[in-house]
Amino acid sequence: MTYRSKVAAVYLLGFFLDLINMFIASVAFPAMAQALNATPSALAWVSNGYIAGLTLAIPFSSMLTRRFGPKRVILISLFLFSAASAAAGLSATLESLIAWRVLQGVGGGLLIPVGQALTWQLFQPHERARLSSAVMLVALLAPACSPAIGGLLVQMLSWRWIFFATLPVAIVTFVLACLWLKHEIPAMKAARLLNLRLLADPLLRFAMLVYLCVPGVFIGVNVTGMFYLQHEANMSPAATGMLMLPWSVASFIAITATGHYFNRIGPQPLIVIGCLLQATGILLLLNVSSATLLPVVAFTLMGAGGSLCSSTAQSSAFLTTRREEMPDASALWNLNRARPAATGEFMTPFEHDIIDLHIALENWLGKGEGDSDALLARFRPDFLMIPPGGVHIDYRGLVDFLHSQRGSRPGLKIVIDELSTIERWDRGAVLHYRETQTRPDLPVNVRWSTAVLNQEGDGITWRLLHETAQP
Repeated sequence: MTYRSKVAAVYLLGFFLDLINMFIASVAFPAMAQALNATPSALAWVSNGYIAGLTLAIPFSSMLTRRFGPKRVILISLFLFSAASAAAGLSATLESLIAWRVLQGVGGGLLIPVGQALTWQLFQPHERARLSSAVMLVALLAPACSPAIGGLLVQMLSWRWIFFATLPVAIVTFVLACLWLKHEIPAMKAARLLNLRLLADPLLRFAMLVYLCVPGVFIGVNVTGMFYLQHEANMSPAATGMLMLPWSVASFIAITATGHYFNRIGPQPLIVIGCLLQATGILLLLNVSSATLLPVVAFTLMGAGGSLCSSTAQSSAFLTTRREEMPDASALWNLNRARPAATGEFMTPFEHDIIDLHIALENWLGKGEGDSDALLARFRPDFLMIPPGGVHIDYRGLVDFLHSQRGSRPGLKIVIDELSTIERWDRGAVLHYRETQTRPDLPVNVRWSTAVLNQEGDGITWRLLHETAQP
């Protein structure tokens, strides 16, 4: 086994670890929410924390490599990653879990760009397209396996095992890095964090733009989609995880097509087709249920479109990058790769509270489940509601309504979409959204709502709600 093959193997194992942690956690979010008594808005920081640590560390990767050498940085990153994974699995509170996820992200943020730069430096430009294919196969394997395995771990053991399950791979990667990587100190000693002049390369700039706008967004869609599919379509954690299997088949076909046609027709037609497929798949998720094949079709289209774009971008990125520029180019590429994950997952606390409240109302009115005191604490004493009929309902009227209507609407489902923030200030926001209520054998009830929410301490309370019936 040649030295460059050993280096590539260490990098690909590290890349696999990074992707596992982006995909495997989302399928366990409902179980985490129940075990840690956390709302979806608070739980989102389990993912955002990892992305924050990742993004924070990436700009330092090139500087640390020039200072200490790639082997030392890779070993430190693997140690941080492994220790944080174990601690995250042992976390007793949401706050500690988020803190360890940030540290885990720091480990991943150093591991991937340093490993990628070291690997690419050992291959000639004409050989890097083949190396990109190997990277994309790993990018295919991790999303295909991790949610399905994560769903089974959650159902058979607990959510904690999604963190413990990554430890064997991390330990093996650490041992191989110790044995295989050579200790070398590069001659370049520049102190800069990011070499933005590399963005003048049109291929690198184009590849980064594609990765920002198309395939990376699937990470955010996947996180929120797992909640949506389990809550609205009543799919089990294992069933939602299995949706990545048709995704992987479509991805494999797309990666193969990229390798076959990239040198023949260039990147533009491949990117256009990939964007159309990805957008169609996301749109199909707006109306799914466990009794239809739409989730399978949607994930198949997203797999084909996203992988067609990402494999084309990966094949284009470093074709003209010089060997000595690889640490800086890799830092820029991976910083860009981390951005769409955070963008896709992030919602403001006020937007999360809109969704949280309606989940609580659906459980209260449809199933008779929930804590009335916790539900009413979401509303200010001067709360005012104007429903479609025009009758004013104050806080006292809301209390009477909730007490009298508990469990009175069996089968109730509430879907919130078209959610947007109209205005926001330091301690509040005005939001607009569409609410769709469905019950078995009853007409669909659709209304548009405008809400005024206030930030009070660590909590958010509702001040005003105005509803208008959709004709």
